[in-house]
Amino acid sequence: LNFSRPHHFNFEALDLRELLDNTLLLVENSIKVKDIEIIKKIDKNPLSVEGNATQIQQVFLNLLMNALHAMAKGGGIEIKAFIKHHPDQEDYCVVKFTDSGPGIPKSIKDKIFDPFFTTKDKEQGTGLGLSIAYGIIKAHNGRIEVQSQEGVGTTFIVSLPVYQQKEPY
Repeated sequence: LNFSRPHHFNFEALDLRELLDNTLLLVENSIKVKDIEIIKKIDKNPLSVEGNATQIQQVFLNLLMNALHAMAKGGGIEIKAFIKHHPDQEDYCVVKFTDSGPGIPKSIKDKIFDPFFTTKDKEQGTGLGLSIAYGIIKAHNGRIEVQSQEGVGTTFIVSLPVYQQKEPY
């Protein structure tokens, strides 16, 4: 229901741990039906970013749904979230979604973020999910990357700048 409501995309301080938990609730039934094991390795430190909760949750949901589709016969999804410190740059909150699916063939890996590119049947997808996710993460001054090995699985890595509370003037 949250996705269907009109939103003004205001940015605010967000807790990625809470967004991940809420997103997992949305796919809970699909996870059970497909016999998927979820392994969460979430850092205990605050995972605060500045952004729009609906948009970030849309990215997380898309990545989870793609992983679920890739694992038709069960498997596992590992979700890691932590802060990556950069001595000469800003710090980033990193969220990794790793599935045990078949992996992405090298021949199409460079195309997966292109609009309307899909390997799914017409009834299952439009090829816009990863393209939209890419745009949302870029709009949040972040990065989204993919690592994949055929026969082993795929990892999507979302990196967003750590929220720095601004001092009032």
